[in-house]
Amino acid sequence: MLGLFKKKEIEKKEYAVLENTDYSYDYTSNYNSAVNFFITSYYQCAPVAICVNLIADSIANLPFTTLDSRKEFNYDAEILTRLATPNRNESWQDFITKCITQYLLVGNVFIDVNKLSTTLELIILEPQNITASYINKYGTADTITYTPTDSTNQFYREYKYDATDNYHKTTQGNILLHFKNINISTLDRMFGISFLAGVQLEISQYCGASVHNNAMIKNGCKPSLAMIIEQDNITQDQVASFQETLRSIAGAKNSGRPVAILGKVKIEKFSESIRDMDFDRLKTVTTNKIAQILKIPLPLINENSMTFSNFSQAQLSLYDACILPIAKKFLAFLNNRLLPILGESKYKLAIDESAISALELRKIDVAGSYSKTNALTINEVRTMLGYEALSEGGDVIYQPQNMVPIGKDGYTVDNREAPTEKAFFISLLKEQDFDNETINQLANKYFDGSK
Repeated sequence: MLGLFKKKEIEKKEYAVLENTDYSYDYTSNYNSAVNFFITSYYQCAPVAICVNLIADSIANLPFTTLDSRKEFNYDAEILTRLATPNRNESWQDFITKCITQYLLVGNVFIDVNKLSTTLELIILEPQNITASYINKYGTADTITYTPTDSTNQFYREYKYDATDNYHKTTQGNILLHFKNINISTLDRMFGISFLAGVQLEISQYCGASVHNNAMIKNGCKPSLAMIIEQDNITQDQVASFQETLRSIAGAKNSGRPVAILGKVKIEKFSESIRDMDFDRLKTVTTNKIAQILKIPLPLINENSMTFSNFSQAQLSLYDACILPIAKKFLAFLNNRLLPILGESKYKLAIDESAISALELRKIDVAGSYSKTNALTINEVRTMLGYEALSEGGDVIYQPQNMVPIGKDGYTVDNREAPTEKAFFISLLKEQDFDNETINQLANKYFDGSK
């Protein structure tokens, strides 16, 4: 898969990184290796791609709008038109998808802002090509350099920190925006940390299991072999030779591969199979861990946890715990850092949560609950559901006919101004053995002689 995007020598290097399950990369001592690890995991570890794509696509398709000073939504603001095409090659949805993908995988998003040309250009830079100098007295990098892998270096950038407006700028006027995840390390405050930092070993194990299973198929699904030396007085050179042979066929890529040895050696099969190694359970556990660390409910990615009844609730939990918090944080960043550059002070970017289709079920439940309390008018409930108000009868609060104030009885003289149905009143008197003449007198008395 990586062969489609990277050269062969780079593929081998990154492949080895994911096979190494004994090392945990960090951003303080090995930034480039850490970035390459998480980016490569997106292509080699299926659960990473599935979970990251789910979050990024969901955020990119949110109903973005603007909010004015009166807290009212405006879908026709000029800033939305300017951001509809951040650059020549990407739409707003593509831009958001790429930003959130890098944010989740690497913990950092670097955006080059070029507003000197006739059209606005927002270019997302590859985080693995970013280097930063020492931290200055303002708590940020004094110089941030972007060196692309293209040998022509046509997009080389060197951003110097400007304390007057708290931006990093090039001499040509390009501005660098840096959106990053939290990093509690005291050694390196310039970079955020990947959301997947806590599951590095699980990702390596998942990829190792995939390499092992693929090698089993490629090598004819033969089980691994053991060599038992059946001779005495073995020299050290022979021992070293056998050890070197074993090392040459060891590893996930060589699983299932037989070997031919000259000498008095007994070959015996190991009993381990794919089921014995329990790779299926290993991959399931890894998938669950990745989903949990990204706050994705398991019913959305694990069919064993999915039921018809819990799927809708899982969608609500996804938006509450994951989608909306990340989206709001990113919009707050754009509002505070990008919009001032563009000269926008009237509007702020926002999300119209009432237009999110995945939250329709909750909206219906809330409106139904309010409706049952008889505390809102029909039009107020319809507004909550996004429907137009009724012109007649919609602004009246309706109550059940049998409701009366506390302390009053609906069948006594206290309620003569609003009596019950005459027929019900007569039946009640008959149950109490009143004679017909008395019943007629009382009925005429309390119902003003109505028939």
